[in-house]
Amino acid sequence: MSRKRSGSQTPPPPAASHSSSLEAPQTPALSRTVRWAVACLWLVLATVFFYVTGLPNNGNVSRLDYWSLVPFQLMDLVDPEFESRLPHGFFYLFERIGYSLVSAALIIGSAGWGWLLILGSSRLFKTDLFVEKELIDQATPAIHGTNASTGNLLFFSAALGLATTSTCVLIVGLMGQLSTILLAVWLVVGSAGAFVGLAQPSLRLSQLAWSSIANAWQSRDLWTLLGWVSALLFLWTIWLGGVSPTTDFDVKEYHLGGPKEYFLKGQIEFLPHNVYTSFPFLTEMLSLAAMVLMNDWLAGSYVATLTLAFFGPLTALGLWALCEKWFPQAALLSAWIWITIPWTYRLSTIAYVEEAFSCYLLAAFLAALYGRSFNLPQISRAASSAAHANFWWWISGLSAGAAFGCKYPALLFVVIPIGLATIIRFPRFHKADSSTSENPSAGSLSTWWIWPLIFSAGVLVFAGPWLIKNFWQTGNPVYPLLYSVFGGLDWNAALNEKWRRGHAPPHYSPLSFVTDVYDILAHSDWQSGLILLGLPLCWILPAARKKNHEQPEDSPDVLLLALLFLAWFYATWWLFTHRIDRFWAPMLPLLCLISAAGLTRFSQSVPHVVRQSLMVLLGASAVFNFSINTGPVGNYNSWLTKLSAASDFTARTTCPEIAAINLAIEEGALPKDIRVLMVGEAEIFDARFDLRYNTVFDFCLLEEWCTDPDGQWRTADEIRARLAQAGITHLFVNWREILRYRTSYGYTDFANPRSIEKLQQMQLIGEPIRWPEGIGERNAEDLSASDRQLIENWAPQLIQGLGSNEKLITAQLFPVMTEPVSSRPSP
Repeated sequence: MSRKRSGSQTPPPPAASHSSSLEAPQTPALSRTVRWAVACLWLVLATVFFYVTGLPNNGNVSRLDYWSLVPFQLMDLVDPEFESRLPHGFFYLFERIGYSLVSAALIIGSAGWGWLLILGSSRLFKTDLFVEKELIDQATPAIHGTNASTGNLLFFSAALGLATTSTCVLIVGLMGQLSTILLAVWLVVGSAGAFVGLAQPSLRLSQLAWSSIANAWQSRDLWTLLGWVSALLFLWTIWLGGVSPTTDFDVKEYHLGGPKEYFLKGQIEFLPHNVYTSFPFLTEMLSLAAMVLMNDWLAGSYVATLTLAFFGPLTALGLWALCEKWFPQAALLSAWIWITIPWTYRLSTIAYVEEAFSCYLLAAFLAALYGRSFNLPQISRAASSAAHANFWWWISGLSAGAAFGCKYPALLFVVIPIGLATIIRFPRFHKADSSTSENPSAGSLSTWWIWPLIFSAGVLVFAGPWLIKNFWQTGNPVYPLLYSVFGGLDWNAALNEKWRRGHAPPHYSPLSFVTDVYDILAHSDWQSGLILLGLPLCWILPAARKKNHEQPEDSPDVLLLALLFLAWFYATWWLFTHRIDRFWAPMLPLLCLISAAGLTRFSQSVPHVVRQSLMVLLGASAVFNFSINTGPVGNYNSWLTKLSAASDFTARTTCPEIAAINLAIEEGALPKDIRVLMVGEAEIFDARFDLRYNTVFDFCLLEEWCTDPDGQWRTADEIRARLAQAGITHLFVNWREILRYRTSYGYTDFANPRSIEKLQQMQLIGEPIRWPEGIGERNAEDLSASDRQLIENWAPQLIQGLGSNEKLITAQLFPVMTEPVSSRPSP
């Protein structure tokens, strides 16, 4: 198939050869010259500024210095300087293919249910959106809007389908009916729906991609070919990184740790020892589904991470679909920029929620654009504008509700701003509405309550189950938030204040409000320079109108709304969160949209030599980002290492004591049926033994079992009875983590060496079990002066030995004594 609009068939170099199709902007020649000069100067200065900025999480080394390592970093991918001691090789590619097939089944089956949801929604609102298949069959790439419709169908089907599967897993899990067979049947039915509804659009999208590559090959368009090759390389690293064990604390504590507990219990229930598992768990339900499918929590974690990694390329598809509608020449560039951002790789290969959150934010924004513009996709000419708007606000609500299902802050970041958009009338957009609407009553007062109502109902579909679950389990629909309003089970004012301090903004300095923008755009290890480069260009450069009017008239309004959305997101992130970097990462899709539109506008009217220089800059950025992704800065990637060996390695890296206990059980040094009470340790995903634990924000189990509510110690018999009732055979204390918590969130004063000594005096625990060499201690001379002072004031018993042999005890494992020594019979 041929395509007249070549910008949509080429990846990174967007429409570089079509400057002749531009009208002369209605701007004085001198003004245009000055604007282009300012744009060129901006590109130069922004590039220099970005690369002299340091990487704050990696010694603050400047990107310019890091460039000197890039060639060696890339060569090590082909011919590593040091051979890995772990088993590795292409043979282990096959185990990754097996996990990938299971992940594909989960995604395709879910997408089928998403298509059925869209089909039912279109019937509900009496529209024919996405379901007139004959138009898809007959459409050609030259028809305006058809590509956007194809992209929308695939994008929303997959995104909403995954949310649907997640919600169903929640409901079934609460009923205690987690079943591999039941889930497999669900996916088989969904796959049938995908085959019926999505086969032809998927084939069409593949044909468009292949047509772009073929045309680039025929025309010897080197930049386009390089763009496609680079995109495939980035996707390759995301795939291998997605089938890798994790080293992240939060993931092991609750993103995968929570689903593992549900899987082992066979149902979803309130976990009073892990407050994080009361968050909305949309992505974690997909992880649970993967574990159920594999009938194994470790193998399921590989499928889970890979499934969540799919949200990365899915977001790229959403960007492409959005731009195909409003910025067709920037469509592939926007998707390419997103794929090459190190943040995309990092969030795709760590089982966080932010990648899915980014996807659903984009979906809610895209659907809201259709709802406001009344600019119908070509595939639905017969649909009335009012029905079209209602349908799209419903889809926007579903997407916003799915974003809320990922995490609570989506209420501020997504639900409220888009909800306001259902009410507020932007003059320029409203004018476009009136001019394109087929139904004069579409802009009447009726929409002032219909749109908010429809949007809110959509939100509740995927947000409501989490609110109901928490209200049922704790009495607080947004547990543990708003404790002063709703209260909550297993929570009190002290824990609530501790939570508030740990998650409150660090300060409200006006200067910081400005400098944090710099941190987002440049001073982040995983940011791409292309975001900063293209961001202001649409407002610096004069607008150019295509003679064939392929770009809709409301395209400037889309940029304005994206900018307003970003401003809202940034303000709420700065005002109401503790400002960690990944919380702002969902802004990246909209930043990609604006940057791609700006870079495209720049490339369309500059001389050939300038355009080629821009292509070189894009290519250099991709090389640098690829080096970041594949090196230690990006994230741990096991590549082609045997997965069981890689899992053992990551376990030894993140918590070597848990790995040592696993090994001791495997070798018979410890019994297989032990149950360990963990104190100070919540990174429990790698544990292959039974345990009890609590997070830093929950009540300390050891303190609850050893003391009365008034803080007085119980008797030895009472404590022994409680330990026996809980089946505890060993006590593990992670002093390293307790010390870390004491300098950040705070930790109960009960967890100290004096309490352990008292338990020994009461003959409740024995002497600590000896660790293998190098585990459970570190050289005291490596401590900083402040850390040493803290330890000497709080727990000097942890520093043992003299001189160069002085050690800091970092972790201990004690056997629990079922009876005092004096009561045992003499031999």
